Amino acid sequence: LYSDGSTHEKKVCWDKTALEAIDFSKPGEYEIPGEICQKHYPFPMMNSHMSDPCVLHYNGKFYLTSSGGQEILMRVADTLEGVFQAEPICIYKVPDVPGIRIGTWAAELHIIHGVPYILTALCMGHMVTVQSYILRCNGDPANPEAWEAPRLCLKPNGRPLTEGGISLDMTYFCVDGVHYVMWSDRKVPDPKSDPPVCEPADIYIATVDPAAPWQLTTEPQCVLRPIYGWDRYETEVDEGPYLLRRGDDLFVTISGSSTGMADLYCLGLMHAKRGNNLLSMDGWDWLPYPLLTKESVENEFGPGHNNFVKDPETGDDLMIYH
Repeated sequence: LYSDGSTHEKKVCWDKTALEAIDFSKPGEYEIPGEICQKHYPFPMMNSHMSDPCVLHYNGKFYLTSSGGQEILMRVADTLEGVFQAEPICIYKVPDVPGIRIGTWAAELHIIHGVPYILTALCMGHMVTVQSYILRCNGDPANPEAWEAPRLCLKPNGRPLTEGGISLDMTYFCVDGVHYVMWSDRKVPDPKSDPPVCEPADIYIATVDPAAPWQLTTEPQCVLRPIYGWDRYETEVDEGPYLLRRGDDLFVTISGSSTGMADLYCLGLMHAKRGNNLLSMDGWDWLPYPLLTKESVENEFGPGHNNFVKDPETGDDLMIYH
């Protein structure tokens, strides 16, 4: 029983000795001690720096991706603890461009119709170049040779998602057989403009072709804009969506507020019901307060950009965040 009135079933490690000592041929009351099976994870999970971590459990393995440099890196291990200590594998290196510093942002591994894909964004020097790309895998995700080159995400008319702006932090989910991508979209000024004031970063959604998820099948629709005080400090940003489904309830965590000041970055929540029009702003509720901030856990600054993964041993939903 949790403090908000909700309940959740957990496995119990019962005392086998006490259980075996019971004479089940005789009626009566018996007490069997046990401990709730609940893991406690260290903080931090790894000693090196990592932004925008994403963990997927697939075919008995844990896979970890994140933001990075010119190389898209993946870590693989048998356990959640182990994947944060595993040596990174370069599954794709963006080709060199003379004089340009290349970055890969918020790589997420998803399985779409049984095929592994990585959803990420490429930054070719200046932030105005950031656009969403998708890589397809033809085999083992840990094998660099199995990955195809990134494909630019396109609207139904074949144009980039955002013209005159950037797209990033793309995620994927499927509800009732309909395949969706959701991402952060921001109009940005010319880098030579003075002053270079950016528009807010908003959350957009569209449906995609599951056989080619970089191809949108509906026009992008804005479903969330930063409208509260907590996601408008220093910069007006809503980004990093990720879905957690509980029955007919669809929860999407959103990272908001300043991306550069550790005191301000935090985590909020969108909610929709199965059957809602997910392509409409009216189909979603937006909590007016953040769920996770630097005030939530002592000495954890700027928590955000999370994903969810299910613990195969306990069945618990775990949240991974930076």
